[in-house]
Amino acid sequence: MTTSPLVVCKNIHKSYGQGANRFEVLKGINLSIDKGELRFLMGPSGSGKTTLISIIAAILTPDQGECFIENVNLLKLPDDQRTHYRGQHIGFVFQIFHLVPMLTTEENIAIPLLIQKVSRKKALEKACELLTELNMQSKIGAYPKDLSGGEQQRIAIARALVHNPKFIVCDEPTSFLDQTTGSIVMELLQKLVKQKNVSCVVVTHDARIESFADKIDRINDGQIING
Repeated sequence: MTTSPLVVCKNIHKSYGQGANRFEVLKGINLSIDKGELRFLMGPSGSGKTTLISIIAAILTPDQGECFIENVNLLKLPDDQRTHYRGQHIGFVFQIFHLVPMLTTEENIAIPLLIQKVSRKKALEKACELLTELNMQSKIGAYPKDLSGGEQQRIAIARALVHNPKFIVCDEPTSFLDQTTGSIVMELLQKLVKQKNVSCVVVTHDARIESFADKIDRINDGQIING
């Protein structure tokens, strides 16, 4: 059985600067990502990986081309609707965990639900359910300072998933982790992507985690160079 892609990018171009200082970062990127797919974007610094995922998430606007998430062109939406769509349907995981130090694990995880005006009680209940699902129920009530780097990243992944997004963006999620901890984090992410049937794109330089990808796109000089 075939399914239509959740994410489709068509002929994406993006430049920075003007005149003699103009630099073309993306040079006609075409990309599609299926539901339930864990896709890696790999390439050297400056190759355009982070620019591309920022365009997919409608944080940046391309100079040319279109990008759709489930047939929705986010860049055509008014700013308030675009922000609302991102908040409801996209989850973000970063190399720096961005946990709020004065909030507990469950409070950090609940942030996307609270932004959506879910009641505090329901948001915390959902966060605790997710912690239990991740076998981290012993960390309920703990603060980020009490967690290892791997545990903090797992909390960050839980926060990205708590609102049941359609699409997850991960920017260098294992770069600050040792190989064993990075593998544990990626096993968790892989499992959740499959279980929840979401699309996930991981930008990484980390060759140690390549085996977790369903497919790897290699970007160099603003172009996908697979094959």
